[in-house]
Amino acid sequence: MILVAGSTGLLGSEICRQLTAQQKKVRALVRKTSAPEKINALKQMGCSLTEGDFKDKASLAVACKDCDTVITTVSSTISHQEGDNIQTVDHDGNLSLVAAAKEAGVKQFIFISFRHQHAMNTPLTKAKQTAERAIKNSGMKYTILQASIFMEVWLSPALGFNYDEHTAQIPGDGTNPISYVSYKMLPHLQQQVLTIRLLKTRCWKLADLSLLVRHR
Repeated sequence: MILVAGSTGLLGSEICRQLTAQQKKVRALVRKTSAPEKINALKQMGCSLTEGDFKDKASLAVACKDCDTVITTVSSTISHQEGDNIQTVDHDGNLSLVAAAKEAGVKQFIFISFRHQHAMNTPLTKAKQTAERAIKNSGMKYTILQASIFMEVWLSPALGFNYDEHTAQIPGDGTNPISYVSYKMLPHLQQQVLTIRLLKTRCWKLADLSLLVRHR
């Protein structure tokens, strides 16, 4: 059984879709407040559901029970739920999930992070690094995927790229090179992680080698 935390998000739902398409047994971690249409979509994929919250350690213990793999994409950065923030979710919540997975006898832990090479020393960066250290020291086999920023998010109308109106909001002078990746890359790689031994217990940095500058 594979537990997917963050299953109602952009990346997490795609992971669930691709795993169930491969006939994998998937348990999706959802919250009481999750949107009904997202819950229904997970059910239609064939996922079993478990209700929980990163701020509730007991619910994470239940979610991890009888799972051999845990995949988490959870972050508070786009959450609007009361009580969600970097400390409670990205720091404390991730540590709680790692501890619950270890206690439940989970064999493999897959963590979606981001590349720290050019990242500022922010609370989010520190929280991700803390979680990564806990995973590495847990004794479980692990794969940490440090991805560049997702083009579907950062090149979207929500962040100033309005294709219909042919406008774009570009911070700075637009000449700083940026590496983008598609969120759809990660589920494909995770399926390889689940089946290829060489990819386990490693940290992978994912980026498009053809850097772009925004003014182009």
